[in-house]
Amino acid sequence: MRKIILTAAACAMLFAGAAVAADEDEELVTDSWYLYRSTRHDVTGYIHLTRRDTDDEHTPVVLIADQRFVFRGRPLSLEMTLLCRDNAHLSPVRIVCRGSGGDEFGTFSAVVEDGVLKAEIGKRKIEREMPDGTATFLGLLEIVRRRPFDDEEPFEFHCLEASELNLKMDHRLDYVGEEELSIDGRKQSLHKFKHTGAGSNPAYYWVSEQRELVRVLLDDCKELSLTTEEKAKQALNKALGLD
Repeated sequence: MRKIILTAAACAMLFAGAAVAADEDEELVTDSWYLYRSTRHDVTGYIHLTRRDTDDEHTPVVLIADQRFVFRGRPLSLEMTLLCRDNAHLSPVRIVCRGSGGDEFGTFSAVVEDGVLKAEIGKRKIEREMPDGTATFLGLLEIVRRRPFDDEEPFEFHCLEASELNLKMDHRLDYVGEEELSIDGRKQSLHKFKHTGAGSNPAYYWVSEQRELVRVLLDDCKELSLTTEEKAKQALNKALGLD
């Protein structure tokens, strides 16, 4: 189950004792809801992504995601907040994660200092080098919105799966071109990107002309599709048998 969900996206909010509450000094930049479905596994749910910009010079970008699923009738959730630098890779400085519903998701806090990631998960301590040019999957969902709509230089990075703290080297994001998709019965011309890297199946991202991330396809079976808060919660309740 870990690979079914955790590689799909990181998600979250800060929890008690490590909270970073939104205040007057924070600006909401991104607020997007996505339906999540796996055609290969019995998983349904949603991901709510937000980005807030702050006045903190060290970590001016806060990426927050709230991921909620139903797996074979059982509710699971993973909440994650990333405090990042405002650079091309949205380099993570702190990661706070809280999972519930089973042992698929961990609860931990990690920091990156002087190029080294340090974390404690239960009684296990983790310490590993974080090379320059590392981006998280959650950060990539924001980065892809910024990429130029052309086929010039690819975006190269190392990919950190923040929910598992796995680091995969030598990934890249390439612009593919325009593609017409039917979204909610309406045809749209979208800009398509391809994400490749050693040891990973290709992933694809579709971005609108207005810089909205509309669709994500992972491992040919896991899909995120842009929706509304109402529809996201309705889908979750239906999967839980509450609707």
